[in-house]
Amino acid sequence: MQVAIHLGAHATASGALLKSLFRNKGILAAEGVSLPGPGRYRRILLDLLRRLEEAPESPADSETLIDTISDEPGARRLILSHENFICPPAQILEDRILYAPLSERIMGLERLFKGAEIEFFLALRNPADLLPALLARMPEIGASGLLRGTDPLDISWLDVARRIRETAPEAGLTLWRDEDSPLIWEPLMRALCGLGQGIALRGTDDPLHERLTRHGLRQLRAYLAARPALTDHARARVIAAFLDGHARPPPGEDDPPAIPGWDERLIWQLTEIYEAECDEIAEMEGVRFLAP
Repeated sequence: MQVAIHLGAHATASGALLKSLFRNKGILAAEGVSLPGPGRYRRILLDLLRRLEEAPESPADSETLIDTISDEPGARRLILSHENFICPPAQILEDRILYAPLSERIMGLERLFKGAEIEFFLALRNPADLLPALLARMPEIGASGLLRGTDPLDISWLDVARRIRETAPEAGLTLWRDEDSPLIWEPLMRALCGLGQGIALRGTDDPLHERLTRHGLRQLRAYLAARPALTDHARARVIAAFLDGHARPPPGEDDPPAIPGWDERLIWQLTEIYEAECDEIAEMEGVRFLAP
């Protein structure tokens, strides 16, 4: 059994990705892929992970667990997704480290699915955007409650990637930049489902509905339909060109709250660090990095 575990991250397109996958539930079932509803497993898994933290030596019956949460008997692959598998959003900088509970939760998930082929999936997001977006979701905790005294320049996705590899060296690891998601939505869906290009999926342009004009989206669909042999890289370049030429005007939503003390220089530094770390992560052994 293959188990694909989508860890988030918080304030990325994880919910939208799951919705796109659910548009293909019948197609996936025919290919031996189980995509249970979140209500079938999220509370169960979080409960079990907490129990393992309290009693690390307690036994875990992975076969019974898979039978309980899978909705496709005999499936070859199980997809699970929850941005709180690692921690709730308010604890993202606990101990002044990005996702401090990560290693313990990764070990717990490996124990729960012992004997399965596990692959972890995680979207990365520029901290300069990630933290304001989280603050907008949780204004009650304030910037100080979110940052917990963390120096923003110490926030490191490279450290997160290294900890996953060190904790679960045998597990697969697929990472991508959330900023690239609209350009790589189809290969991202296929990667989570463990499917090749021969299986046509619905919802592969879902993120573009709110970004492209209706005319631009129709033109893009016609262009891609006439060129089914395009590589993922070429497809991403085409989508980027249409986003440049047919972008829908921004919806006029309120900007996320600013982090007190964050000026343009700090935001530039955070972005530079993030981009450099993404380049380094993409070259890491044992990491599949999806990029346009």
